[in-house]
Amino acid sequence: MKYSKPGADDGLVRTALKLQVADMTSRPDIFRQRVVAFDEPLAKAKGGKVRAVHRARVASRRLREILPVMEADAGECRRALDRLRQAARQLGRLRDLDVSLQLLDDVEEAARGPSPGVRTLRKRLAQTRQDALDKARRRGWGRKLHRTAKLLTRLAESLSDGAPSTSRRWRWTLGARGAHRAQALLAAMDDAGQKLEPEAIHNVRKALKRLRYAIELAEEAAGTGVTADLFWLTSAQSRLGRLHDRHVLMALVAEVRQSLRSRDRQARRDLRALSANLDAECRVLHAAYLGSRAALRDLCRRVLSQTEGVGAAGARAGVPERLGEVRLA
Repeated sequence: MKYSKPGADDGLVRTALKLQVADMTSRPDIFRQRVVAFDEPLAKAKGGKVRAVHRARVASRRLREILPVMEADAGECRRALDRLRQAARQLGRLRDLDVSLQLLDDVEEAARGPSPGVRTLRKRLAQTRQDALDKARRRGWGRKLHRTAKLLTRLAESLSDGAPSTSRRWRWTLGARGAHRAQALLAAMDDAGQKLEPEAIHNVRKALKRLRYAIELAEEAAGTGVTADLFWLTSAQSRLGRLHDRHVLMALVAEVRQSLRSRDRQARRDLRALSANLDAECRVLHAAYLGSRAALRDLCRRVLSQTEGVGAAGARAGVPERLGEVRLA
């Protein structure tokens, strides 16, 4: 995938303009590619393989972005979305534990060896992950993932390439989704303010991620390279992701530390020091986020400025009302 050279008019503004004039990549083709990306890692994900869990989770999110704008049976789309959300929740629980274990690896490498506290924490996290995987298996997680993949495959096979007018309707739909995501990100940033409040910052991260996936889909449909703005948006999401990962690990550290006996003094001291280090890293990452807010707001405003009047124009383009039958967000 190639990157466009940045310039004064580069980024989402140029992408929005291209959406109005470019021939768009086939919607069914994009959907089929995303179904394959979800199906490929499932066998290993069901076995708990770390990389496969991550790939399946990302693929499920990309499918959830495109499903609401597919011209397929609305009931089948809703059913697929519900199943993908269920799969994403389980994959997300495993992924959070995987990231926490990876962070502990980094801590041990920096300290040139495990400490009693980190060793205890690692053992608890590894057991928690195994318990979560065993519970998922008892509840038929593997079968559910397989049925979800089969449903998505049936949807992909039922699609036709469509007439050129379908592409025109789709570009207005993608524009509306981009505007919706941009408004949600602005609202999330306003709610979070300047405070380092984990839940509020996590909401900003989720809104930013949704905008990124919406713009990514629009650019893929338009056949453009990845723009500088999208590349920067991905970097901002990654930064907030690292902040979230440390908040998750801090909560786990506090839980394990409280469960230790009073005589486990060294382990308690180790975990207290680990929590302090994580908190310091969170503050650095939060400061970087605060420094990026102005640029994020400018990006959102550019998306919104390019989609003003999209509703009326969409009506002229004949956007099908059935799209409203599937949830936009």
